[in-house]
Parts: sequence; C-alpha cells; structure tokens
Amino acid sequence: MKRLAIGTVCLGLVVFGCQHAGLMPIESAAEATEIRIPELPSGLRSVQVSLSWSPGAELQDAIDRLGPAGGILYLPEGIFKLETQVFLKSNVHLVGVPGQTVLVGAGNRTILDAANCTDVTIRHLVLDANENGNLQRAFVATHSARLGVFNCEIKNTGADAHGIELQKDVDEAQLIGNYLHDIGDAGDKWGTGITLGWGSSDAVITDNRIERASRAGINAHNDCTNLYVARNDVRQLGGEGLGIELWSNCSGTVEHNQVASWISFDGSAGVIRHNEVNGAWNPTPPKYGIEVVAGDAVQVLDNRVTGARMGLSLVKSNNCLFQGNVIDGGETGLQGYGANAPARSNAVLGNTFRNGSGRAMMLNQNCDGWTIEGNLIEGYGKSGIYLFGTDDATITGNTLRRTCQQSSQGEAAIYWNSDRKTRLVLSGNTLADNPIPYGEILPWFLPDR
Repeated sequence: MKRLAIGTVCLGLVVFGCQHAGLMPIESAAEATEIRIPELPSGLRSVQVSLSWSPGAELQDAIDRLGPAGGILYLPEGIFKLETQVFLKSNVHLVGVPGQTVLVGAGNRTILDAANCTDVTIRHLVLDANENGNLQRAFVATHSARLGVFNCEIKNTGADAHGIELQKDVDEAQLIGNYLHDIGDAGDKWGTGITLGWGSSDAVITDNRIERASRAGINAHNDCTNLYVARNDVRQLGGEGLGIELWSNCSGTVEHNQVASWISFDGSAGVIRHNEVNGAWNPTPPKYGIEVVAGDAVQVLDNRVTGARMGLSLVKSNNCLFQGNVIDGGETGLQGYGANAPARSNAVLGNTFRNGSGRAMMLNQNCDGWTIEGNLIEGYGKSGIYLFGTDDATITGNTLRRTCQQSSQGEAAIYWNSDRKTRLVLSGNTLADNPIPYGEILPWFLPDR
C-alpha cells in the first residue's frame, strides 16, 4: 500500500496515557494537554473477556450475553484478528489495555458497528484495518446517540475509507483523545480521519491527532449542527488537504485546532477562532488557510495562517467578520469573491497581513459594502488592497507598508479597478514605503493630503 512518505510528529496531546511534548495552540498551551474523558458509568456489570480461538465470535458473544442492561467488557492485551465485524449494543462499554489491545479487521464494511443503540463507548483500543480494501471504515455508527470513542488508535484503512464515521442521525457523540493515522491510500478521493453526515448533530470532537489521511482530517456534511471541534492536530494530508470541513447546512464552533491546511465552512454557519494553519506541516503547501463559502454571518477570529497560497477566502457570503487574524507568507492574504452570487457587507478588522508574493487583500466582483479597518499590511509583492469590480467600500485606519515590492504595473498600495465607482471612503490610513500609494482612484475619493 502506498502511503504518504512523511515522518511522525509528536504533539501536545495525551494519547494512550502518555504525554507527547510538542506544538501547542496559539492562545493557551494548557488547554491542549487537558483531555477530559467521561468516566465509565457506575452500577454496571463488569466482565473480563477472554479472546482466544475466535476473537470476533467471542467478543460478540460477550456483548450479547450482557443483555439490555449492558455492562463493561474489559479486553485483554494482545493482537486479535477478528474473523468478522462486531456489532455493539446499547449500554455496552469496551475497555482495552492502553496501546496493547489490538483488534485487527477482517471481512467487510467495518471493525466495530454501532447501529441503533445508545450509551456506547470504546476506550483504549487499537483498531487496525490492516489495509483491508473491503473495510469502508474502522468504526461506524448510524441512528444512535451518546456514543464515545476515547483514547483509541485507529489506523491502516484501505482505499477511500474513513477511520471513524458517524454515518446518519448520530447525536451527542464524543470523540476525544484519539490517534488516527494512515487513513486511505495516497491519491484517494475520500479517505478521511473522522466523518460525520446526515444529521449527526451535537458532537464533541476534541484533542484528536490525525495524520497521513489521503484527503481530509475531520469532515462534517449534510445538516450536522451544533458541533464543537477543538484542540485537534491534523497534518500530513494528501489530495485536497482539507484539515477541517463543515459542509452543507452544518453549524458549529471550530477553535484551538492545529491543522496543516484548509479549515472550510462551505454552506455552513458558526465561528472559526484561535486556530493555527501551518503549511509547513503538510507534504505540499496548502491552497487555502481558512475558507468561507455561502456561509453568511460566519466569524473568523484570531487565527494564524502561515504559508497558505491564499490565507483567507470568502465566496458568496455576506455579513461575515474577519478580525484579529495573522496571515504570514503565501501569495494572497485575503480574497473576497462574489461573481456568481453576492459577497457583501463583510468586515475585515484589525488583522495582520505580511510577507506575501501577491496582493494582501483583493475584493473581486460584487463585493460591495465591505469595511476594511485597522489592518496592518506589509511586505507584499503586489497591491495592499485591490478592488476589482467592487463599487462601494470603506477603508479606514489601516497601515500599509512596502507593498508592490515585486511589481508596480497596474498595482498600488490601494488600487480601485471598477467601471462603476459609486462610493469609496478613504480616511486615517498610513502609507509608507509604497512605490505607488493610490491607483485609479478618482480625485474626489482621495483623502486630503
């Protein structure tokens, strides 16, 4: 099986009871090391399971024998090759020996299947899909509630497979402190560490480490609402390199994550804050740092993006706020794009854009009514603020230094390229060391000098 040839990186997460030293989220390092795993429920029957001659059948028999009341099954250390998938049931909790209880998948579809059940958890297990191309995921759940996957290692899925999939109508799941790696084959279209879909809402996805997935780290799609995605570390991705994606009528808070590339809200709502996106953690530089598409009123706050070709991207979205972000390197700092549908009345406040080869900020068609205020722009190859097909903007209190360092033809610190120039407010901006301060701005819109 052809894997992405990248080495392992240790993170600031507690996995399998061991402390890994490393990078921390940009605001609070202490938060990254505190993993809160819910305790096992009290009052349940506890059983020590022996797995020997037929591990899959023996484990299934132990689950079935617990009956509706459920219980806690303690699994021994060892490598157990399951001859078939295992079906979990309500009120059943599987507990392994940290890092030592390995369930190797066989057959098809999945290793562990949680369908139509509630209050199920697995802890301290290693789920090894063994690069079995028949396994579509290592752990799958559907039509269930209150599931937990805690401090597990999930690895070696086959082509286009997922590590954990909450497939449909799985509510109140908690996926905390897991290590998922080598998910999918290099060049796959769909290989993803954690996937949620079709109304799987109110999930908590925190403190997971995901690396060497062939497409994405964490993906939620189709009406997964009220998600909380925090303190995850996602890197060394293949394909599109989507670190975290909320797509198609999803909503949630994405905060304090470290990803190699591309946090995306596509048709989704919520808050993206205090994340770090760093292209140095990926085999190839990311196309995007943070992207908002068709997601009105999204807030993008206090994130740091390094080395992405486009630091921030907004398409077909209105009334969004970009505030306090730091964009370093790459090509374009921020692009607003409204050619196919409006991208209006957005605010860019108090951000830092520096050291890019292209334009720091470009509003590209149908981006009227933007407020650009209090930003620092320095060290860009082309324009600092470039308005193309944008007729109405407010640009106040910004500092622009050393723009147009690579090209000044058709560029300026502030450039306005539009057939209809109806309103432009320029006031309180500080321009220094720019070859051309203003370009194509009608005299009556220029500030008094």
